[in-house]
Amino acid sequence: LDIRYSTGNVSSFTGDGVKISQILSNLIGNALKFTVTGSVEYSVTISGNELLFMVRDTGAGIREEDKQRVFERFVQGTSTVWMSRSGTGLGLSIAKAYIDRMGGRLWFESEWNKGTTFWFTVPYIPVSESINKRVRPTDRETGNLPAPGLRILVAEDDIPGFMLLHELL
Repeated sequence: LDIRYSTGNVSSFTGDGVKISQILSNLIGNALKFTVTGSVEYSVTISGNELLFMVRDTGAGIREEDKQRVFERFVQGTSTVWMSRSGTGLGLSIAKAYIDRMGGRLWFESEWNKGTTFWFTVPYIPVSESINKRVRPTDRETGNLPAPGLRILVAEDDIPGFMLLHELL
């Protein structure tokens, strides 16, 4: 099995890295599960104001009758290839829900016995200078919020996470 990846021109971006990792884990995991020989390939590139992710395999593919239901919960394909693989049928529905919540989209093309390609996009927000700067303790204490008298408790021990929340608030 040949595994290839490419990150194109993407270096740093602002986004939910944990969710993106979970989405990629689900898609790549499925690709590996259903590809005995051949290849699995994944990539990410910047496309306008979106990140475009792609996961392609040369595995079993998805039968035409299963394509409409592929993003439903607890749904697995009807072929013996699908049934012989373990899983709950939640990975793609979870990935779709995460992508929808991030304002992206998820789609695929598949041909039975030739493989499947999944693509998904999420908004591309480059890391800005304001997020990269160090936060001074006085910024944390005063809050520097736009609405006078408004208090928000932020419980965040990760400095980049705090800076992102600070910028958003």
